[in-house]
Amino acid sequence: PIGFFRQIRPGDVSAFVGGMVIAVFIRFHHINQQSGQILRIRWSADLIIEPIPFEDEMFDYLTAFDFLEHIPRVVYVPHRRNAFIELMNEIYRVLKPGGLFLSMTPAYPHGVAFRDPTHVNFITEETFPMYFDDEKRWASIYGFKGAFNMRVHEWRGPHIFAVMQKVPVPSTSHDDLVE
Repeated sequence: PIGFFRQIRPGDVSAFVGGMVIAVFIRFHHINQQSGQILRIRWSADLIIEPIPFEDEMFDYLTAFDFLEHIPRVVYVPHRRNAFIELMNEIYRVLKPGGLFLSMTPAYPHGVAFRDPTHVNFITEETFPMYFDDEKRWASIYGFKGAFNMRVHEWRGPHIFAVMQKVPVPSTSHDDLVE
């Protein structure tokens, strides 16, 4: 599932608006500040072909646990689209400056990365730090428009656990880095 979290009051880390994606459908739960009642608001989006249906810089945290491996790298609907790159762009877009993206994804070379027939995106230990970081940004040649500082990147069993912080996009391009 993928989750979206936003602080309700500055400094009150226990009060969050949260939600999750089951497959590619978003359920958003909102805590009413006055009554404390949880309101369940539903949005749905096919994140393979649609943007995350929230405003820019809305969330403090976003999580993806056992989710990214289900997002294909490329789809043709009706034209070629780098679905995984576009989703990473959307994650960057909806995070507030300094916001965190937490990911736990089964990764190569472990069998769990391949066993499930719905796993279509194979993550390696180099995927995030080489393609989406604020130094190399190799995914920029495929259309990635953001940058993340790698706060945590480690193996947890057969999963890569990553905590990435949204940072300003560096002024150097990928072409500058490879020359």
